[in-house]
Amino acid sequence: MKIEPNYDLSSDHIPVIATINTTLITVTKTPKLHTAKANWQEYRNILDVQIKLNTSLKTPEEIEEGMEKLIVTLQEAARQATPPPNIQKTTKNIPLEIKNLIIEKREARKK
Repeated sequence: MKIEPNYDLSSDHIPVIATINTTLITVTKTPKLHTAKANWQEYRNILDVQIKLNTSLKTPEEIEEGMEKLIVTLQEAARQATPPPNIQKTTKNIPLEIKNLIIEKREARKK
């Protein structure tokens, strides 16, 4: 089941759209940076090579473009210097009966 607000209609209340599926929806977790495992020397080296300090920043457009390039450079350097985490797929719409069975199974395994 997926629920999302619909802001298109003009009303005092926010209508929602509920999508109900008969199959499991698997969602990939968003990747996160693990700073404890990052290679900071590699990060510094990438930034030293990529960042140009002679960029003109005289107009608002040049400032905006420079900021966008800086953000992209920082993000890309962080991705390259950090090992990829274990990305697992999770299911969002498991029926309550199945969830209870999984809980029982885990409790039995602990015993």
